Amino acid sequence: MQENGALSLTSGLTDYYGTLNLDNSGNPISDISRINASASIFLQGATVVYTGYNAGSSAQSLGAVFAAARRVCDHGPRAALAVRLR
Repeated sequence: MQENGALSLTSGLTDYYGTLNLDNSGNPISDISRINASASIFLQGATVVYTGYNAGSSAQSLGAVFAAARRVCDHGPRAALAVRLR
């Protein structure tokens, strides 16, 4: 999802062997919520990629993430700060 794309009303996501790409690199809106923070995310061999805004800070809260196989979090090449998983 790029620009102002969002799944704010979804109650859950399932991704089979794909990539969930949350790209904020060109979006100065630091508090955009691309996915409903209470939505569960089920990953089967999938990857989540979050790319923050190039010129400042940005964040995305996710609900419960259930993963089977492969990597779970890729914070991208521009991650100068930290990725926090809770």
